[in-house]
Amino acid sequence: MKRITILISAIFILLIFELDAQPFEQLVAPIQGVGRSVVAWGDYDNDGDLDFVLCGITPSGTYLSKIYENDNGTFNVTDAVLTGVKDGSVAWGDFDNDNDLDILLTGETENDGDLALIYRNDDGVFNEYDAGLPGVSYGDGVWGDYDNDGDLDILITGNWIVSLYENIDGIFLLTQADFGLLQNSRAAWGDFDNDGDLDILLSGDTGGGYFADIFLNQAGVFIQANLGMTGLFSGSADLVDFDNDGDLDISITGYDIYLDPRFLTYDNMGNGSVAVHDNIMEGIATSSVDWGDYDNDGDLDILMCGKTAACGGSVSKVYSNNDGIFLMEPGASLQGAIRSNAAWADFDNDGDLDFILSGMTAEEVPFTQLFLNMAGSNEFVVNTVPDAPEGLETIVDGLSVTFSWEKAGDAQTPQDGLYYNLRLGSYSGGSDKITPMADEGSGYRIIQAIGNTNMNNTWTISGLMPGTYYWSVQTIDQAYSGSEFSEEGTFLVIATAVNEFEAGIISNIFPNPASDKVFLYSKTQEKFEISIINASGQEVYHALVSSGDPVDVSFLKKGIYFIKAGAGAKVSVHRLVKR
Repeated sequence: MKRITILISAIFILLIFELDAQPFEQLVAPIQGVGRSVVAWGDYDNDGDLDFVLCGITPSGTYLSKIYENDNGTFNVTDAVLTGVKDGSVAWGDFDNDNDLDILLTGETENDGDLALIYRNDDGVFNEYDAGLPGVSYGDGVWGDYDNDGDLDILITGNWIVSLYENIDGIFLLTQADFGLLQNSRAAWGDFDNDGDLDILLSGDTGGGYFADIFLNQAGVFIQANLGMTGLFSGSADLVDFDNDGDLDISITGYDIYLDPRFLTYDNMGNGSVAVHDNIMEGIATSSVDWGDYDNDGDLDILMCGKTAACGGSVSKVYSNNDGIFLMEPGASLQGAIRSNAAWADFDNDGDLDFILSGMTAEEVPFTQLFLNMAGSNEFVVNTVPDAPEGLETIVDGLSVTFSWEKAGDAQTPQDGLYYNLRLGSYSGGSDKITPMADEGSGYRIIQAIGNTNMNNTWTISGLMPGTYYWSVQTIDQAYSGSEFSEEGTFLVIATAVNEFEAGIISNIFPNPASDKVFLYSKTQEKFEISIINASGQEVYHALVSSGDPVDVSFLKKGIYFIKAGAGAKVSVHRLVKR
């Protein structure tokens, strides 16, 4: 009954504003119209406003990849030379940790087949960087630090491959990870199980059916989660927290086995399973979906475009999130688009999300349009940046360090819906070990994305060389606004550090991180003593336990602890993260 009441109230509110509220205004700008397109926002020149890269096929049939520079809200095409592509992907990421944005580009070229290229940003000049990646179209190329070593690795999918490349000092090496074969596919990184590393969402055509599932990252080994989702292809795939409960949910679009366009959302239940989330969004394929809080009410809304089930049908719509019920924004009258792409960004820096829309009309005419969010003249409030995190702590374990901090607050986004973004450098204020892709002074986010630790307020980085390091963290809200960075913390890694976390009496701790209960398993001992020790070295719990019995940890504050296990003369120490 509550859900029905909310739905009726939300519809009534929308009807009130339908007559006079015009939330978006098209901006007249000299931007090339393209279809079969992709677009990505990023402040490549670090001047405090968002530029974008646009790729696709023009009305004359030429293939285009161009960077448009934002000059106080006026967009001018730059002279950067990028290979023109269609039916591809484009993503910004700082793979060399030099504090500027590089480009990962995939797609079909006019004369040279399919490609997957990196363009390295050298002081605003983009040079092709030979990474030896396989060319793909109708697929995806996405950045993500899967091995928690502080640099961006690459996942490539399309052309019947799914390949993971590890970044080792700028050299990309193919890993042995096996994800099967996919075409017409999409991929997304995100910590689905909140265990402190990045998992992968994949969807696409296997050649014998259609696929959608999560691959869980278990210490660098990927295990299929078998979530039982409906397989889709030729659409979109996103990991987002649309219900503000502190874990990443799933959004996928595309064709199903009956070639019907679908738009499916799944709630992350927090226990390794998902549940279908009822929605009213129109099914779309050859499609694009972007999530962002355009109305500044603290939850993720939807910008979508694609082909519908109707013969020749296409849509471009905005849906507002009202306590998990998604309702179409009636004031957003947009050109329908297929083989299209759309993306939110506050490109005029006025505290609300604007967007770009590019694709083909139903008559297959390419177009590109920019829209301003007119928050100042409608019912929406202006977004404020979140608070910076406090309570920074580090625990050094050999050449690894675990960071932790207190969760922050925000005037719009609930605390459990906030993301965090880590910076790490070998000098004060530096980010040469982990780039936050944000201005280190103001906290301004130079890409439109969640933070690099996702929703976690603990994170572990490995493979650090001996030395002194400096770090801080910022908060990111659902409108992708970043707080100022926290006060800087520092720690020392020494070459003689002893690894305390060897295999010992306890063979498995599950779950870890833990919320209420944790199960301790031993392959050698039926019973053993444990002490739980906090980060200050104080014993906060002591008991004699049996292997496999639950241990109540609900009384512990969030943070990092050590479990000291003893049986006779044998002693071992293990890490526990309490969330």
